[in-house]
Amino acid sequence: MRTYRVRTAALCLVVTALTAVYISACATRQEGAVRPKDVHAVALPPHKPPPPENVEPSPTPSPSPTATQPKNPPAPKSTVVAVPTYNGPPATNPTDAVAHAASVGVARGVRVGVAIKDRQTGVVYGAGDFNGTFASASVVKAFIATRLLVDGADSNTRAKMYEMIVASNDDDATALYGPAGGSGLTAWISARYHITGLGPPPANLAGYWGETKITAHAMVEFYDAITQDPLVAPWLMDAMANARATAADGTKQLFGLPSAATSWRVKQGWMCCLDSKTRMLSTGFLDHDRFTAALMIEGGTSVYLSSGIATLNGMAKALMPNGSIPLGAPPPPPTTPPQASPSPSTSPAPQAIGDPVAAFREDS
Repeated sequence: MRTYRVRTAALCLVVTALTAVYISACATRQEGAVRPKDVHAVALPPHKPPPPENVEPSPTPSPSPTATQPKNPPAPKSTVVAVPTYNGPPATNPTDAVAHAASVGVARGVRVGVAIKDRQTGVVYGAGDFNGTFASASVVKAFIATRLLVDGADSNTRAKMYEMIVASNDDDATALYGPAGGSGLTAWISARYHITGLGPPPANLAGYWGETKITAHAMVEFYDAITQDPLVAPWLMDAMANARATAADGTKQLFGLPSAATSWRVKQGWMCCLDSKTRMLSTGFLDHDRFTAALMIEGGTSVYLSSGIATLNGMAKALMPNGSIPLGAPPPPPTTPPQASPSPSTSPAPQAIGDPVAAFREDS
């Protein structure tokens, strides 16, 4: 009986201790924290952008499409959404940074594409669906401005372009989309900057510039490439550095990258509810232009604005835990423990003279 009581008392002490640890962990876990997800990240071989290609301009501007980009619906009633955090050790290198950022989005149940490019080394780091197609929303406005700058936009056109970039003005984008090439715009961008992964809106939505197809990988290559284009970089990079806190439609647009970065230039995008989906994107330059970056999410209509902004803010914080991309080297791959040397084989006994020996040859 005494042995039974001692064992019972010991078991109670163990259960009490485990319960205390669990309660302590729950109390210290941040609201909105997400458990680390196993998200694979890749680092692509270095690639420096070639000089811009001279592409023959269209003889006449493309006519403005009859169907135009629809307005976004009014923002849903403002709700406070806890910003998700990566509940694990902060990233110490670019590979971990993109993996952590994607992990936050995946844990929130949205499709995610994350890419950054180190312009000093030429290496692209990607995670999630970074080569997958997303609808551009207002990010395509950077393409519109690029084409018009190369074509020599006059001062009146540049005034509209500026509002289109810094305030993400949709009316100006609709007016300028045709003169910038309309559905042929992405082919022109691809040819001038040697970029893949871009595509026009679907044929039945030809005037819906927000349905232009882009990838996170393509956007970081595009932003890197325009830095080599003297007709584009000075104007567009300056405009992106002056993105206003409140967009023309009233949206607080400095979400995602600028919410976490100490140095940024951005073109943002938000769109609902075509195909019953929300698309939200944060793209541009970071860390005094050393990195180009793209964060993209796609989810249901309930993700629009408040929830999507919180998700992108959490992704950006995971990408830049201290306000910039961490630059440490990734840990080396695990090494295979050395194998024990096999015991030397015993030499065969010499054959007696005269024993037959068979020789085999495999004909090639």
